[in-house]
Amino acid sequence: MSTKSLRINLRLHGHGVVQNGDKASEKNLTYKRDDVNGQKHDNVTYAKGNYYRGTNEEGKETLTKVLKISGDGIRHAIHAESMGVYTPNVLRNTATRLAYYSHLDTVIRGWLHTDAGHRNGSAYSVTGAEDKDAVLHMEFCSSSAPKLEKESKDDPSQASVFTRENTGDTSYKAHVIVDISKMRFLSLSDVYGRRVIADDEAEVFVRLLSRNIGSPVSAPAYYRRRGTAITIPERGILLTDEQVHVLVRHLLRGIANIQIIKSATGYARTKSMDLCVITNDVAPGHYTYTSLYTEETGLAEDKIPTQYDNVWELVNEDEALAELQAVDADVKRYNEEAKARAAARKAEAEERKAKKPGKKGKPSAADED
Repeated sequence: MSTKSLRINLRLHGHGVVQNGDKASEKNLTYKRDDVNGQKHDNVTYAKGNYYRGTNEEGKETLTKVLKISGDGIRHAIHAESMGVYTPNVLRNTATRLAYYSHLDTVIRGWLHTDAGHRNGSAYSVTGAEDKDAVLHMEFCSSSAPKLEKESKDDPSQASVFTRENTGDTSYKAHVIVDISKMRFLSLSDVYGRRVIADDEAEVFVRLLSRNIGSPVSAPAYYRRRGTAITIPERGILLTDEQVHVLVRHLLRGIANIQIIKSATGYARTKSMDLCVITNDVAPGHYTYTSLYTEETGLAEDKIPTQYDNVWELVNEDEALAELQAVDADVKRYNEEAKARAAARKAEAEERKAKKPGKKGKPSAADED
């Protein structure tokens, strides 16, 4: 059966802390809950974590900190090979922008260019990774940097002596969900507010994407999503099963190659991945996970599905244009009527205000007339 989505259970192993937390929020929590870590001074570097409420044997409310790597941190690591650094200047030049948009990692990860109104939602979501068994401790550290008294209050790295939250061996768990429908279709329409690129750049974009994906990408056409309550056609690019498979495989390879290194405190890398293929079938055993990757066996690419669900149906261009023009005309008429109603309400309110008696001791506008 065709694949609608993928679910991945991801495990990361490592040592030490690879992401620091927000100092201000950690400090506020510390002052309110002394049982968290008991640190009162400023020159402290905290590990990133989630907090969970609980109660101790005496019935007192407690907060338990769980070490984590944020979803954004994991997403960055997945695409680090091609997006290790980034500059907004890439979007300000046509050639570099189209090369960026057409790269496989960008198509998978998505993009947002607010100035031009271009956006492409990410084809997958990833949770933060948590290690519920990690035991955090404060270690005493020193720095070779000269002590700057004023700066040291705000920046632990400027203090000659400071404390840092750390831990030993780590084992994180995270989850990744891949949405095939988002991966398959790239919109070239303003109807749903998700245009990925300008019309006059589409031809070059298709050519570059075809080169990167390894097969000819179809020219933009009009499509309608089956089974939805909203039936307005949308112009865009529809990828084939083979092209979706290339993107899925590229993403899974990126997840398998995650490596996060924090030079002073530790590292984390992918240990294993379990894959669940979601189809239209809901029979018992539907949500069964199989091993997709381990450090010992590598990535089992033969377990990656090759058939994918397609919810898009082609619409005749003349039919689509006629429907879109009718919708556009109705939208304009509605906006004009709404504007007229708002102006009438404003005029009515001003009229009521003019007729309202003035305050005591002061003549009203009507009395002055």
